[in-house]
Amino acid sequence: MKQFLQIFVLVLVLSEVFTFLGGIFLFDFSANPYGAMAICSFLLSLVLYGFVVQSDRIEALEERLAALEKTQNSPD
Repeated sequence: MKQFLQIFVLVLVLSEVFTFLGGIFLFDFSANPYGAMAICSFLLSLVLYGFVVQSDRIEALEERLAALEKTQNSPD
C-alpha cells in the first residue's frame, strides 16, 4: 500500500504540474480541472502499481527458479 501511495503522489504531482503549465488546454475539464486530474492520476497509479507488483512477483519467481536449478545441478 505504501508503494501505491508513493506512485499515486508522484503521478498526481506530475499531472497537476502538467495541467498548471498549459495541459488544461488539451483537456476541457471546465468544472474542476484539478479534481479531474486527481481521478486520472488515480487510474494511472493503479496501472503503474500493477506493473510494479507484477515485476516483484517475477523477480521472486526467478529467484525460486534459480534456487531449484542450483539444487538440481549440485553434485550429490
